[in-house]
Amino acid sequence: MKKIASFLLTAFAASTLFALPIYAEETSGPASKTLAPEVVSCTQAAIETRDTTIIGAVDTYASAVKVALTIRRDAMKAAWGKAKPSEIRAALKTYWAAYKKSVSAARKALKDNKAKAWAQFSTDRKACKGGDTVETANPLVDSAL
Repeated sequence: MKKIASFLLTAFAASTLFALPIYAEETSGPASKTLAPEVVSCTQAAIETRDTTIIGAVDTYASAVKVALTIRRDAMKAAWGKAKPSEIRAALKTYWAAYKKSVSAARKALKDNKAKAWAQFSTDRKACKGGDTVETANPLVDSAL
C-alpha cells in the first residue's frame, strides 16, 4: 500500500513539474506588449457587433421554432378531430412534413447568420491591427447554439 501511495505521489509531483510551464505567463514576444487603446476599443466594437448579431439570430430562431410548434400543436389536434383513421394519417403526415420544413429552414437561417457574424468579426478584427495576437477566435464555440 505504501508503495502505491509513494508511486502516485511521485507521479503527481513529476506531472506538475512538467505541466506548470504551460501555465506560466509569456514574458516576451508580441503577446507581452501593451495594446494601444484604439486596438482595444476596435476589438471591443467587433465583439459587440458579432455577439449582438448572434443574439439576434438566436432570438429569430427561437421565435420561428415557437411558431412552428404552435402550428404543429393546433394542426395535430385538428387532425385527430377527423372521423377516419386514413384521414388522420394523411393529415398528420402533411403536418409533420410542414413542421420539419419550418424547423429546418429556421436552423439553416441560424447557421447562416452565425457564419456571417463570424466572417464579419474576422474582417473587423483584421482592421483593428494588433488584437489578433492576444486571442484566437473560434466560431466552433457557437456551433452548439
